[in-house]
Amino acid sequence: MSENSKEDEITLEAIERMAVIAEHGLPNVKNHIWRMRGYAYILAKHHGMTDEEANDIANACMLHDVGMVSVPRSIVSKASNLSNEEWEIVKQHPAVGADILDEAIHDVFKIAKTVALSHHERWDGSGYPLGLKGENIPLVGRICGLCDVFDTLTHPRADKTPMSADEVLLLLQESSETFFDPKLVDSFTVNYEEIISVRNKYQ
Repeated sequence: MSENSKEDEITLEAIERMAVIAEHGLPNVKNHIWRMRGYAYILAKHHGMTDEEANDIANACMLHDVGMVSVPRSIVSKASNLSNEEWEIVKQHPAVGADILDEAIHDVFKIAKTVALSHHERWDGSGYPLGLKGENIPLVGRICGLCDVFDTLTHPRADKTPMSADEVLLLLQESSETFFDPKLVDSFTVNYEEIISVRNKYQ
C-alpha cells in the first residue's frame, strides 16, 4: 500500500468516526453515512466532477450532521413530534457543524464545512439556517440535502415509519423547483437504479 493510499484510508476512517460520534444513538448510523457517501458520489459525477472531486464531495457529505453532536440524545431519539423549543435546538446544528469544521486545512473538511452549513437550505428559500435560495445555495449543500431527504424518508427513525424508495422518488420529483434543485432531481432520476444499488448495499 502506498503512503498516499494509507493516508486516504486513515482520513476516511477518521471522517466515519466523527460522523458516528455526532449521530451516536440513532439506528444504523454507519449505513446511513455510507449511503450518503454513495449517493453524493453518483450525483457529483453526473454533474461533471472528476473522480477526485466527486470523492472529496462524497466524503464531505458523510459529515453533514456533525453538528448534531450538540443536540441532546433525548431529542435525537424522541419517538414523538418535537416541541417548538426542541425544534429550535435541532435547527442550530448546521451552524454548530460549520463551527466545528471552521479553519479546516484539508479540502475534504473545507467542503464538509459548507455541506454542514447548507444541507438544510431549500431551493425556494424556505430552508435554514440562512434561508438561501436557488443557486445561492452551494452545489455541495444542494447535493447533500437531496440525498439526505431520500435516505431519511426511506429508513425508519424513532418518530416515523419509512416510505418506499419509489414513493420518495416521486416526492422528490414533485418537490423539484420548490425544495430541490431541478437539475439534481433530474440527475437523481436518471441514476435511480444506481442509487438503489447503493441503498441495497448498505442496509
